[in-house]
Amino acid sequence: MEWCDVGRTRNSLSTPALAQAVCGLIATFSLANPTVFAQTNDDDDSFDAEITKTLEEIIVRAEKRSNQVVQDLPLAISVLTEETIRHSGMETIMRLTDLHPSVFFDQAHSFQNSSLKVRGIGTFGNGRTFEGAVGVFTDGVYRTRSGMALSELLDVDNVQVLRGPQGTLFGKNTVAGAISLESVSPDPNEVSGFAEARAGNLDTQYLTAAVNVPVGNDSALRLAGVMHQRDGSIVSPDNDDQYNSVDRYGLKAQYLYSPHDGLEAWIIADHAESDAECCWATANVFNGPTAPLIETYAGLNGLTFVQPPVAERERLQSLNTLPTEEVEDSGLTAIVRWELGESSLRSISAYRRWEHRHVEADPDFVAADLFILNEPTEITTLSQEFNWSLPLGPMETAGESDLLLGAYFAKEDFESTRSAETGADADNYLNALVSAGQGAVACLPPVVAADCLFPVGIGALLPDGEFTREFYFQDTTTYALFAHARWDFSSDARLVTGIRYSIEDKDGGVDNLFWYDSAIVRAALEAAGIPDDGTPRNGLDLIGTVYSPSFVDETEDREVTGTISFQYYGIPDVMMFVGFRRGYKAGGVNLFREGVVSNTTTYEPEFVDHFEAGLKADYWANKARTNVAVFHSTFTDLQFNFFTGLEFRTENTGEATSKGVELENQFQVTDELRLDLSVTYLDSQFDQLNNPFLSYLDGRDTPRAPRWAGIASLFYELPLGNGLNLFARGMGSYTGSHFVGADVPNEQKVDSYVIADANLGIRRDDGSWEIMAWCRNCGDETYRTIFFNSTFQPGSFTTYLNNPRLYGVSLRYAF
Repeated sequence: MEWCDVGRTRNSLSTPALAQAVCGLIATFSLANPTVFAQTNDDDDSFDAEITKTLEEIIVRAEKRSNQVVQDLPLAISVLTEETIRHSGMETIMRLTDLHPSVFFDQAHSFQNSSLKVRGIGTFGNGRTFEGAVGVFTDGVYRTRSGMALSELLDVDNVQVLRGPQGTLFGKNTVAGAISLESVSPDPNEVSGFAEARAGNLDTQYLTAAVNVPVGNDSALRLAGVMHQRDGSIVSPDNDDQYNSVDRYGLKAQYLYSPHDGLEAWIIADHAESDAECCWATANVFNGPTAPLIETYAGLNGLTFVQPPVAERERLQSLNTLPTEEVEDSGLTAIVRWELGESSLRSISAYRRWEHRHVEADPDFVAADLFILNEPTEITTLSQEFNWSLPLGPMETAGESDLLLGAYFAKEDFESTRSAETGADADNYLNALVSAGQGAVACLPPVVAADCLFPVGIGALLPDGEFTREFYFQDTTTYALFAHARWDFSSDARLVTGIRYSIEDKDGGVDNLFWYDSAIVRAALEAAGIPDDGTPRNGLDLIGTVYSPSFVDETEDREVTGTISFQYYGIPDVMMFVGFRRGYKAGGVNLFREGVVSNTTTYEPEFVDHFEAGLKADYWANKARTNVAVFHSTFTDLQFNFFTGLEFRTENTGEATSKGVELENQFQVTDELRLDLSVTYLDSQFDQLNNPFLSYLDGRDTPRAPRWAGIASLFYELPLGNGLNLFARGMGSYTGSHFVGADVPNEQKVDSYVIADANLGIRRDDGSWEIMAWCRNCGDETYRTIFFNSTFQPGSFTTYLNNPRLYGVSLRYAF
């Protein structure tokens, strides 16, 4: 038999020399057992006879066409199936951080400020209106913020990870990649369902269930629900407070109507809520000169200012409040497909409402009682997309050549109010901070008037209560037309090309509704030579956080993006491709209070030029698979939002280059054993950052861009008899040293680390029930995910941490 021969063959082997070269490359990359390749002729089928299982052929809609085989797509794409999602404990897509070597998903103090990064590129900062560099799509519907995808993965059939810009079919904000989630669709043919329960440490409680019921002969109803609770992973050494907990639930109802093969209507309604003590708990990494002052105030409040490295190692912190994050996420999607003769029309209509609230948040991140934050946000989105697919030429001669035409419209309304209040220590802490800056070192807590520049304890610099309140708003309207064609111009070759024209209109601004006005501060500034022009001033103005007037501004982007790639099938069961893609991430209005004083009320689009070549091969009679991608991306006009410790700034500046190699292998070694191995080599760096605030980044690696990262996993299933199977799953994830932030000039890289997972269970071979013991991060490895300047604490730095070891048992029943 041929060395690379498997069942999925596009044509005959027309170039033997090239075939041998590529198959040799496959053998080198695959790390395979050389004895398996010892087959020398067509009569030696012993290996095939011993193994009956083959690798599954995965079907997706990554190019918005039905029945697309992943191995035939000219792009780097990985698909996590429903079983992989379940056995890996992937409750939200944040878990991709430990499941794919090119993907990192980090959550800061807010779902709204989460950041997805692919190949070292993502959203740099926490801009309120920053749309993700990695687009997130649920059943074809675009989610404008990465954090909107942090609800539970409820009744999801697969998760697709597309790397590189997807600016033709998926739109504007996919300069680094796209994550696509597809629901399990209703089935009109049978009653079915499942229920699953998990319990574990940190008082983990997880319940999920779904039921599918046919309605008549041509429709079906599917209902699903999930509830997930878990105690916080960071605790206070002073009381029973636990921070960064989980308390979420979700519901999904689906209805499918398909009276005949030419018509299908699918309606999906979903609602999810979260109400947890999240997510302001961090670890103090480095103490600046204000640390003794913070420690003193913490002690006066009966709390501990946990010192580094204990804070990070022991996951300890005390806050003055028990911050709560409340999220409500609701949506309605209607997907209609018509077969119109030889063509097909598909419509996706969606309405979504996402509400997010910070309640009693502690934005100073320390035990000193400085500030309290409340910030409700509401984002509503209405979208409509049409796709029309038609063959290129008569059906009998067109082969797989086709043309996809599309139109897209979306309307988003963003509104948010932020109110900040002083804590009991705010006025005196600020007084001491300003006084120390003027050499008055004796101005120390609790209430000591000696050597303080201002009166102590009477609200001289800040009030007792609210000191600032702002209203943020932005309306976004998006229009796009796109075309995408596949042309089989020979039996061995295909050309794929596409173009998209997008119009993006945004108008918004900031109403600075209130800024506490201190007559004492105004007098002090006037004495220092700053005229009193009636602008409200308070103690924060003395350290550089000044009042900024309200503003309204607008942006308009009109951009053309596209793709072109060439696929070659001259070798059986091997597809090679090379291509170029152009993408962009939209600009917008800078919704931060400081917009006017920093002269950054808007920001411009970000662009990427991307080259990629790859190879996808199936071999060992469809029992092994190797995919390779080599890429080079150049990003220009990078969008940055960074926190100086005193204010937020948003800038367009400079370039970044992301280049590297990705290797993915899958082996069905025996009927019982499956091995997967993925490795990424990445070189992703900032370049030409012509900005004095960010010059330290020039030539530095981008955040979350380890030079080497890899994941190895195995799944072993052993028949026990009587219809029972014992199964085990193990995974090791290696991440090399890397930076995790871009805000701090002297940030040190995180050391390399390994995350290990394990499952052990028993199940019926018909899938009717399963019991499993599991652990995630079994070695309890701790690493940093986000690194930033501590709030109003010059020279101090703070970090967010990954989840600790989680373990427990699960029970699943299906019918």
